[in-house]
Amino acid sequence: EERRMGTETARKERIVLEREKEEIVRNKEQLRRERETTELQMKRSRESQARQAELVNRLQAKLVKYRDDAVEGGELVEQLTVQARSDNQTIRDMQGKVEEQQQQLQTQQVR
Repeated sequence: EERRMGTETARKERIVLEREKEEIVRNKEQLRRERETTELQMKRSRESQARQAELVNRLQAKLVKYRDDAVEGGELVEQLTVQARSDNQTIRDMQGKVEEQQQQLQTQQVR
């Protein structure tokens, strides 16, 4: 009888151990899946950050180019303004000379 009880107890202990072992295996599998999911999320996050950094770099490069273009455009406008003022002055001077020569011509024709 004792032997039968000992065998029964050993069998129950093996069943408990088997259940615990199965639970450990399930827990390990769940942890593995969670780790894979976390690693995938981290990879996607790193890729997203890399894309964002690349986008920021491209936008900064465009900003620098646009600023340079704006400065160059401003300088060109300033040069053209100076040239236009000079041309206007030259035109006024030439108009004055033309009027003066027309008056001289009319004076000579009247004589």
